[in-house]
Amino acid sequence: MKRFTSLRWLRIALVGTVAACAGEPTASRLPVAVQFDKNDAGHGSSRQDKVRFPDLRLIAKIRETAPAVDPHNQFANIGPEGGNLSVGEFEIIVPPGAVRRTVRFHLIRPADPAEKARAVAEFGPHAEFREPVTIILPGASTIGYGTPTIVWWNGRQWVPLRTKQLPDGRIQAETKHFSIYGTSYLAKG
Repeated sequence: MKRFTSLRWLRIALVGTVAACAGEPTASRLPVAVQFDKNDAGHGSSRQDKVRFPDLRLIAKIRETAPAVDPHNQFANIGPEGGNLSVGEFEIIVPPGAVRRTVRFHLIRPADPAEKARAVAEFGPHAEFREPVTIILPGASTIGYGTPTIVWWNGRQWVPLRTKQLPDGRIQAETKHFSIYGTSYLAKG
């Protein structure tokens, strides 16, 4: 009886997942609505202290002449209408329909000075999105040879994403999930 019950719950979960993944039309305009949660000013540093960044040797360093990133982390409540969130040259652009309800997004830069010198950030929440979300990272303001590529940490290694350079020198990629992302010159996306 217990096995039947757990299989029944699995079937219900799978049906719910399939229903949640049903496509909606993609909007052609970038979202403009954002609601920043001003109450998170004191909570950001505690979240930042909990983020463990992996080996960053493959992640490009940010030039010392680049503008300082302050604050080092941001939070925003973004709903089905879409929105954006940025910290310095790091940015998240959430299109309409990417989330079903208002979700708490975050962008967290390293607290450690050695890690802070790298073009890396944790993008959250760690969830699957209904539409691809655009992430933007430093490109021209980093040190390296060749073409900068956005890479994401899959828990074991850095994986390159198809990357596009923007007119302002930053680089962008689309993703349907969040993780730790960085700029690298050693990976081809």
